[in-house]
Amino acid sequence: WNGLDLEPCESIPMSDRGFRYGMSVFESMRVIDGRVDFLPEHLASITEAAGRKQFEFARESLERVGPLLRRISGSAFSRIYITAGDGPPQAPATNCRVALICERRERVLPDAYSVVFQQGTYRNELENLKTGNYWPNITALSGAVNLGANEALLLNSHDRLVGCAMANVFLKIRGRWCTPRPEDGARRGVVREWAKAAIEAHSQSISRKEIDAASELFLTSSWIGVMPVTSLEGRSLERSAEIEDLRARLERFCADRSEEPAASTRSSP
Repeated sequence: WNGLDLEPCESIPMSDRGFRYGMSVFESMRVIDGRVDFLPEHLASITEAAGRKQFEFARESLERVGPLLRRISGSAFSRIYITAGDGPPQAPATNCRVALICERRERVLPDAYSVVFQQGTYRNELENLKTGNYWPNITALSGAVNLGANEALLLNSHDRLVGCAMANVFLKIRGRWCTPRPEDGARRGVVREWAKAAIEAHSQSISRKEIDAASELFLTSSWIGVMPVTSLEGRSLERSAEIEDLRARLERFCADRSEEPAASTRSSP
């Protein structure tokens, strides 16, 4: 626990394959005064991701996440990791570890983002999972920041949009909201799913030409919520009332929502 008044938990040994090879899946969560945004969805999502990689872990570990995070006062950022545990890289992941990492972090965000394209091709789709192998994403983000932008748009080897380095992306193309499809590498995200339903966006394959034709663009993640984009490769983009309304709706939804236990974590694969 970084800067939080909580008892430290057992650390993960360096022999764990999550550390050695990046063999882990994770979910990121925003915590504000003990309120964990989208907690049931995050727990269900990481359980589903672990099932896809055939990670066997103690399901009761996830039941401790909510009570622990609800003890936090102020603003914090948290991640749940499920790692492959010890063993050689090719061995079945039958003794996985569950880790909860939390740090004090004030939510100070710009009013809007500027984005640029990553230089080169993004080659870390990994079944559109959020995994411990995040170096390509960090490299893309660093490149964007060095150019004075806030985020990088990622294209796969077929020149189709994946998303951003640390966020999902929505574009309005020819008057219609769309978002990259999982088959092109788009990562699952609980805020992405909420926004997709709220504005009835469609998942589709999105080319560079279509990105250049977009009239509006916004990003989503558990930390930034809904973030308008006002500059794409130096081109000014419209910042409509629709995006601002969606941003406000998400904040109200999170503030007003009462949390319920994520029962689905026991029955998911």
